[in-house]
Amino acid sequence: HLCAASFKANGFEIALDLCEEAETVIRPFAMERLVRNLLDNAIKYAGVGISLATRVEGDCLYLSVLDRGKGIKNQDLELLRRPFTRANAARGGASGYGLGLAIVDKIIEAHQAHIEYLPREGGGLEVRIKLPRLTEAYD
Repeated sequence: HLCAASFKANGFEIALDLCEEAETVIRPFAMERLVRNLLDNAIKYAGVGISLATRVEGDCLYLSVLDRGKGIKNQDLELLRRPFTRANAARGGASGYGLGLAIVDKIIEAHQAHIEYLPREGGGLEVRIKLPRLTEAYD
């Protein structure tokens, strides 16, 4: 929510579709960086139709960043996840160092989470992160 608010303060509209609170174990600063990197990419390569959504299904919490850009072809995805690679061909080109998705992958790995890059019906991309949800309180 705070990430979306900071983007909105800078003139970028991020729609929110957040579920009820669900507990999970995260590294807050790392997760904030992950969300910022994904929102940066959505703004850079799509510009419109960007939303941040969460939902709970069973023992999992899903966090999604959605956009209405060109999406990413499967063959380009592995290339883009390498450090210092940018999306020139995949999503229309932009400046930067090409570290965004490589950093995202490291944060996902540290959280023992799972990430998917999915085409959206009607065009665009959904980056969906699956985190294990806490179902029992810690002592």
